[in-house]
Amino acid sequence: MGVLSDSSAREGDQPQAFFKTLSQALVALTVEIDNEWEHRFWRHVEAKPLRTSLVMWANFLRFVGEDGVSVRALSRKAGYAQKKAHPDSAGMIRWRYVTAEPGAGKRPSKLDQILRPTAVGAQAAAAWEPLPGEIEARWVERYGAQAIGDLRGALLGILEATERPLTQYYSVLDHKKGMWALDPVAPECDPVGTLALPFLLSQVSQRFTLDFERDATVSMALQANLVRVLGAEPVAKRDLPLRSGISKEALAMGINHLKKQGLVAEGPAKSGRGKAVSLTEAGLALQAQFEGAVRRVEQAWEATYSVGRVEALRAALSPFEEGKGRLFEGLDPYAEGWRAKVKTPEVLPHHPMGPERGGGPDGSGGRAAARGGGGAGAVEGGGWGLHNAGGSQSTRSC
Repeated sequence: MGVLSDSSAREGDQPQAFFKTLSQALVALTVEIDNEWEHRFWRHVEAKPLRTSLVMWANFLRFVGEDGVSVRALSRKAGYAQKKAHPDSAGMIRWRYVTAEPGAGKRPSKLDQILRPTAVGAQAAAAWEPLPGEIEARWVERYGAQAIGDLRGALLGILEATERPLTQYYSVLDHKKGMWALDPVAPECDPVGTLALPFLLSQVSQRFTLDFERDATVSMALQANLVRVLGAEPVAKRDLPLRSGISKEALAMGINHLKKQGLVAEGPAKSGRGKAVSLTEAGLALQAQFEGAVRRVEQAWEATYSVGRVEALRAALSPFEEGKGRLFEGLDPYAEGWRAKVKTPEVLPHHPMGPERGGGPDGSGGRAAARGGGGAGAVEGGGWGLHNAGGSQSTRSC
């Protein structure tokens, strides 16, 4: 079996297109928000923290007010089980978004620490807060009020019939334990009717992922993004970021996890440069089962939410399908942004891959301040530029 590319999917394969387009719309919208946040906030800060993504505001910083919040309370608000610390607490302290003070009592634990925003953290949160609504308004201008209204209505149709609450945005994936989605425990979230589009997309995507992973042996993030682009023939590791839309960091961790499960083999590339990876027989069997597993979840949704709601969602997502090229239209980065310094992927991820470091939806683990004028991971040419007929990159500047 060769590489399963986007173009190899059978025409009319609605179950795959339905979830794929849902995820890709979420990734595209989040990247656009992140680019705008970096342009408005990060580049103006003298003591620059690590660049982070929307999830760090939605599931962390928005819960940290001037009066402070304990790690225990923050973790509960973000949907983590009792006695489990929010996985981003240490990082957000280290990256200077929050400070930590010892909790009260004779023997306070790390869960009792009180977090407060730093001046930079408060500014970062203030910059993030309006952006989901502002970028949604930009999508209304770009795609039309009818298309976005239909999409909002279809997403709300699913969420209003969902009993269990979900986090406002995808929780970061634990890259050390297989990138499984968090099944949240009573998270604190705004009423769904008030949520901006990225949060509606995220919550419906979360619900689908959790339903898929209930019977899965490998997380949906790994199956949809990594197993999908591999085959029996070895693929050079250096080609995988562009082919999958996933960062090198996330791919490396995903490959290591799949190797431990006996699903992926690694060896020298045919070119003699670097390594190549391929699927084992078990990996090929897993790949062959993926579309059927997605289809079964979709059929279960038709029974749970009604055929009408699922068909409405599929129809509302149709204008954004990858073949129409619509989702790349807003991904032209600012000239000073870190995404302008890395090659543009050929596709958007088929599932969000937010890591604990930074939380980027494509698995990008945040970027520190540039040293010597170059961004982390800078390369010659490329850039997350607008895909246009001439193939040239936009020259939009700040």
